[in-house]
Amino acid sequence: MAVARVPEFTPAGVVADARARIIDLVDTLWASRTDGELIGVVEEVQALRSALVAVEAGAVAEAEARGIAKTVLHYGSTADWLTHLGGLRRGEGHRVVARAQALTSTMAQT
Repeated sequence: MAVARVPEFTPAGVVADARARIIDLVDTLWASRTDGELIGVVEEVQALRSALVAVEAGAVAEAEARGIAKTVLHYGSTADWLTHLGGLRRGEGHRVVARAQALTSTMAQT
C-alpha cells in the first residue's frame, strides 16, 4: 500500500509538491486532448511561469543580499550557483540575479 505524500509547508516544500504534481503531465498524449484543454494548459503554464519568476526573484534577491552562495554554499557568486543549478549558459545566472534585483527594487510594481 502506498503511503500518501504529505507536502512540507515551507516555501521549498510547496514548490517541490507543485513540481511533483506537474511532472506527471510530461507524458501526456497531447494529440488526444481537446482544443480547449490545450488552450487552458498553455494559458495556465504562462501564468505559472509568471508566478514562478516572482517567487524566484524574491528568493534570489535575498540569497544575493545575504551572500549565501559564497558563504554557505562556497560558490564564487549567486550567479555561479544558479548557472550550476539550472545547467544554464554562461552569463545566464548573472541575468537571473540582475532581473531578481530589479524586480524586487526599481521594478517592484512590474
